[in-house]
Amino acid sequence: MAAAVPVKGKPGHYMIVATGEIFRAQELTEDSYFDTVRLPAGSVAVGTKRKFFDSLSDKSKQHTNVGTVGRIIESQSEISVTRIGFIPAQATGNTVTTDDDILKLLYAGSLTMKFGKQEIATGPLWKYPGGYGAPGSTTRNDTGVVTNGIASPAAIPPLVVVQPLNMNDTVVAEAAWEDAAWSASYVAPSLDSINTMTLNLHGIKKTAVSR
Repeated sequence: MAAAVPVKGKPGHYMIVATGEIFRAQELTEDSYFDTVRLPAGSVAVGTKRKFFDSLSDKSKQHTNVGTVGRIIESQSEISVTRIGFIPAQATGNTVTTDDDILKLLYAGSLTMKFGKQEIATGPLWKYPGGYGAPGSTTRNDTGVVTNGIASPAAIPPLVVVQPLNMNDTVVAEAAWEDAAWSASYVAPSLDSINTMTLNLHGIKKTAVSR
């Protein structure tokens, strides 16, 4: 179902289906807000956690597009979040990530996220496909080409309920790698190299006008 539809009798106006709000076409943009965290090479200790939108210093445009810790909207605007994607990087600088590392992180980790006090997401990392990455094959030894889900934004399942987010809302998002005591043979993952991971919140950014 379309996220925004034309308003009959109001040329250039669109309605956000999930909320019923009406906006001018030029005030609707499809956009994403994202932030990146990292894990070093070596063993990922049980209980390791990484918070998104929490530490922004020294990050460039490929790492984050958020300017304030814990808040992704900085002006009198709002974004209706339609998709959540967790994207493990296939390379970090000159280091190409092995498929082993990506699979270990996806299947040993979980994501929790809240907008304000409302829980928006909770579950294993593989539950939130990224929809991006370089698909294909490789001639490199002892590795493959792996993404979190199909490397196509259209393959990301949309949220059943679109989540509005404005400048007053805090965002708390955390990836964690916990113990698996129920599995007698569980061994915490060990990474071949540094790994970077991006949480991407995609949706429609809008500014309200009079109906």
